[in-house]
Amino acid sequence: MIPAAIMTIDALPLTLNGKLDRQALPTPQFVSDKTYRAPRDHHEHTLATLFGEILGLTRIGIDDNFFHLGGHSLSATRLAARIRAELGIDISIRTIFTTPTVAGLTTTIKTPNPKPAQPPLTTRPRPPQIPLSFAQQQMWCVDQLEGPSALYNIPLALRLSGGLDVQALSHALDDVVGRHEPLRTVFVSVD
Repeated sequence: MIPAAIMTIDALPLTLNGKLDRQALPTPQFVSDKTYRAPRDHHEHTLATLFGEILGLTRIGIDDNFFHLGGHSLSATRLAARIRAELGIDISIRTIFTTPTVAGLTTTIKTPNPKPAQPPLTTRPRPPQIPLSFAQQQMWCVDQLEGPSALYNIPLALRLSGGLDVQALSHALDDVVGRHEPLRTVFVSVD
C-alpha cells in the first residue's frame, strides 16, 4: 500500500509500555498546491461540499484534486454514492479517477444526457410458489433425512432496562419481518 501522507515529526509518541501510541500521532494536513478558486455554481458548490464531507476538510477549491487531498478508492466509492444521492446522477468510479477535481466532475455532470441514477428498488409481485435455490434444496434434504434441528438457529438474549412498550416492540419486529423476505420464507412440501 502507498501511504496517503508522509509527515516528519520530532519523535514518535510512545505509550507507558514503550509501544507506538497511534492515537497521539498528529493528523495529516492535506493542502492543495493550486491557487484556491471558489465554486461558481450550484453543481460546483454541491461537489465541493461532498469532497469536504468525505475528506474531512472545510475548504475545497474547484481545482483541488480529490486524491491529492487524501482521497482513495474507498472514499471515491463513497463520493460516487453521495453524488447519486444528492444530484441523482450516476458517476462511475473510473470517472472520479480520470477527472478528480470539482471542475472536471462538474463538466461531466453538465454534459448533455448524463447517466441518470438508477430508480430506487421496489418490490415486484411474485408467483405464490418459487423454486428452492440449490442451497435451500440442500437444507431441505438434510431436514428430511435427519429431522428438525436447531443447527441454523441463532439464539439471542437481550437485557432491557426501563419500561417496555410491548406494542411498539411488536410493530418494530413486524416492520423488520416485512422488509426482509427471508424472515417470512416457508418451505412447503408439494407432491
